[in-house]
Amino acid sequence: MNPSPPGGSEGTAWQPFTFGGVAAFATAGALRAWGVVILTAMLLGLAADRYFVAAWFPALDLALERLPASGEIRDGRLLWPSPQAVELANNGFVRLLVNPNFGPVAGQSADVTFECTADTLTAQSLFGYWVMPYPYRLHLALNQPTLQPLWAAWRPHFRLGLPTAFVVAMILAWAGWALVLAPLARALALLLRREVPLRGCWKAAFATFAPFALATALGLVLYAGRGFRLPDLLVTWALAHLYSLILLFGAIPCLPRLVRASPFVVRPSPITGATSPFATPPGDPNLNSEPDPSSARGDVPETPSAPSVLGSGEPPADPRNPFAVPTVLPAPPVPPPREPFAAPALPSRARPSDRPEPPAPEPPPRRIKPPTAPAPTPHRSEPAEPLDPLNPS
Repeated sequence: MNPSPPGGSEGTAWQPFTFGGVAAFATAGALRAWGVVILTAMLLGLAADRYFVAAWFPALDLALERLPASGEIRDGRLLWPSPQAVELANNGFVRLLVNPNFGPVAGQSADVTFECTADTLTAQSLFGYWVMPYPYRLHLALNQPTLQPLWAAWRPHFRLGLPTAFVVAMILAWAGWALVLAPLARALALLLRREVPLRGCWKAAFATFAPFALATALGLVLYAGRGFRLPDLLVTWALAHLYSLILLFGAIPCLPRLVRASPFVVRPSPITGATSPFATPPGDPNLNSEPDPSSARGDVPETPSAPSVLGSGEPPADPRNPFAVPTVLPAPPVPPPREPFAAPALPSRARPSDRPEPPAPEPPPRRIKPPTAPAPTPHRSEPAEPLDPLNPS
């Protein structure tokens, strides 16, 4: 599988604000994605510090100044010196109340309201209403002599720690969200026949945190400066998520295309292109057929060139050293290449006209009969006289 050149992912990954820029992070190293994300997260941390300084810290400073000299939470109950409800702070962002008898409290509402009652702590905002009872073993002082010096000592640490914790939490949350988006981007890449691993999809999804962080930072700055309300900030948050998703799934077509090799293409045989390991490489400067006239001397015979040595097979004799070994050895003959799958030769069938005429059959040898004697002629014989037993003659 040979990937084709990427369309928009060519070059160095440096900005994740376009489809091609996000696709470049999928094929780049992971450190580049982390670097861009951390850089934009620092801007988000500065915006978060601006929000905490404008909304929370002034409200806490004012609330500590209005605390009474005595007051605490002990054994799950609020011990307050006055039964009337007291509004400690309200700046439009945060509202802090103490209401021991659950009475109505006059005043303007805020985006987030915290109210301490006789036995519970309530929180109210655009997201809902929460009620949390005091822990029975909790012992917390709610008076100015105890809390104001403690807040003065820890205020610088909170100003540095709260934005840092917010940024770290956002980075970890987006890294986990990228783990969810990576399989979806991988499935889309397979449908579009794009060459990208699952890790590349995660890097591309993680790089889209940069535009999300910049949009969120802009929304926080406008919200802290009273340019945005809380619903406007939530809409900006949602649009930043949507823009990141569009960047991720729009970057998939810009990735390298997956090209599969055809199974019907005949590849050249390695035996055909094989060369002899002892053959002289082409373009060797030591095999120049013409001798260098600047290096030749009159009293030294010229060294035979490589083509003459290879052509004759034997180097010419050196009058100065008859036992000298030639510097260039003749190249062994290269056998002709063989076909890896040569078809066996079938025996040809002779035609009737090409067949040789069969030899004429030899006549059988003649048998010569031996001469036979003439048959005796039969003759009549006279009857023999009977023999005389007394005179045998």
